[in-house]
Amino acid sequence: MKIVSVNEKHSIKGEIALLTQPSVTAAMFDKLRAPWRASPLVRSIPIKLEGPLFIMRISKVTPEIAQTIQKLLDDAEQAVRRDEDAARQKAELEKTEERKRIEAAAEALGVPIQ
Repeated sequence: MKIVSVNEKHSIKGEIALLTQPSVTAAMFDKLRAPWRASPLVRSIPIKLEGPLFIMRISKVTPEIAQTIQKLLDDAEQAVRRDEDAARQKAELEKTEERKRIEAAAEALGVPIQ
């Protein structure tokens, strides 16, 4: 995940709004919460997701905080990708098993599959 810009229009009242590529999704945001709370550098920084913008209430972003934010966003994106891959593999396996079950039934009955 790449932080592509700070959205000035939505960076108001002590908040910094980030636009990322790809955009942070609700699933990514969910994966981000626990590691965010566990990180000594950013745990005290409130975060929220508003549409495509990842928003933090922070007065100053240091290079160390920026690096931590980037890592946590990357990790959240990768976690969601792993979950999606696992779900896809499970669905493919279930489909294959279902096909084998149908083929076995058709063979045992001596009839074609339609």
